[in-house]
Amino acid sequence: MSDRTRIPDWQEVHIRLEQARRFMESSGGRSSEEVARILRERAKALAKPPEEAAPATEMIALLVFSLAGERFGLEMTHVQEVLPLRELIPVPCTPAFVCGVINYRGRILTVLDLRRLLNLPGTNATEHNRVILAAAGGMTFGIAAETIDGTLSVQTRKMAPPPEALTGLRLAITRGITEELITVLDLDAMARTPEILVNDAVG
Repeated sequence: MSDRTRIPDWQEVHIRLEQARRFMESSGGRSSEEVARILRERAKALAKPPEEAAPATEMIALLVFSLAGERFGLEMTHVQEVLPLRELIPVPCTPAFVCGVINYRGRILTVLDLRRLLNLPGTNATEHNRVILAAAGGMTFGIAAETIDGTLSVQTRKMAPPPEALTGLRLAITRGITEELITVLDLDAMARTPEILVNDAVG
């Protein structure tokens, strides 16, 4: 039996049925058969367990940022900090989607350029003004952003699935699209991609 199933209080049921019977008898104009039928229907209604409440809608909090004219969202559970992008150190012989590395409290962290990784328009790295420090898949890395647009809470059931036009890595790491046309990225999926795993050694 579920913990949420309410056991009828039969003493209360009998009291209410007795009150109903007295009322029916005193009101007149009804046969004993009709009174018995009404009492049976009321007994069934009182004995019926209440319907379980609908499950709560899952809400997720997003950090929203802009890049290449689009808005993206990262679940706040992955976000550690947002910093100004300063003293970015280029690393030779790394893929184009690696902006470089930064020194964060004594740790060397790789900063990724999602424009390159997802084949978005624009190639000017100087447009990056912020770096979002995120943790996923046992790794900590930075994601370069042009602007931080704030936070937003959304209902997962209201997110649309990725558009059919998306392919490749962008499709694999897109969790869905919000009503505000924000692309919600799946950082756990991104951290599992071979490109990210191989280049995590840079940090």
